[in-house]
Order: sequence, then structure tokens, then C-alpha cells
Amino acid sequence: MPYSAEYLQYILEQLAGLRGAVARRMFGGAGLYYEELFFGLLSGDTLYLRVNDVNRGDYEALGMRRFRPYEDKPHLSFNYYEVPAHVLEDADELVVWARRSLDAAQAAHAVDAARSAARQAKRSQQANGARQANSPRQTTNRTPSKHPPRAKIPKRRKKAPRPS
Repeated sequence: MPYSAEYLQYILEQLAGLRGAVARRMFGGAGLYYEELFFGLLSGDTLYLRVNDVNRGDYEALGMRRFRPYEDKPHLSFNYYEVPAHVLEDADELVVWARRSLDAAQAAHAVDAARSAARQAKRSQQANGARQANSPRQTTNRTPSKHPPRAKIPKRRKKAPRPS
């Protein structure tokens, strides 16, 4: 949902204590980033911050709603919750909540990076296994032969009969 430029400016002013927070347009809304970590979003003049098991209870205890991007698909939601009005109005408190959201974003990023590394290692392992399966096998358990291997002698090709 669209947001107003004034609301975005207000949010960025409230987050001034979190030096380096920036907003980027995305899908009709805006994403909040800090050093390339996506930690919040604006949609329809509502601020949502990233949550995990550590800070989700703070939002749920106050009855805050989850971000649901599609009204016709209420089962789809993300790990972002609406920020309470009293937190929005207190810049220092908003920075505290934003830092917790940054921690949640950092933890999610670490999990994603570990999964990505594991997938890459598995692919590499599978590729190496495929290469080994396609290469000639070398056995080391053979006893050396007394005779050197015979060289392959090319077969003679039969000459075509000459016309008489």
C-alpha cells in the first residue's frame, strides 16, 4: 500500500538515533535498512518492524497486528508487526525497538547464510561425486604385474578391391 512522504520523513526523523537507517522503495511501500539489513517496512502509513521469538511477545502483548501483504490471503504473513503508537511517538523508545528488530534481522540473515552455505556444500559434493563417477576408476589394491601393459596395436584396415 502507498505511504505518504510526510509519514516516511517522520519515521526517519524518529529513527535518527539509529544513525544510518535509510528507506528504499519497494512494492508500493518502503523498506527500512541499516547497513544492508532489512529490519522494517512502511505500508499504508503504518510502520512494521521485524520480529523473532525474542521480541514477538512485546508486540503480541499489546495486540499489534502482523504484516499481511494480501487482504484476500490472510494466511500469508511475514515476521513483521505493527509498531504501537506510544513507541512511534517516543524517538528513544522507537530506536530501542528498532535495535531489537535489527537483532532479529541479523539472526535471520545468519540462518539464511548458513542454509545457503550448506546447500552450496551439498551441490559441490554432488558435483564432485558425479565427476568421480564419470572418470575412469583407479584401483590401488592391484598387485603390480610382472609384465608391462601391452600397447594397443591399431587394426589394419582392409583395402578396397581394385577395379579390374
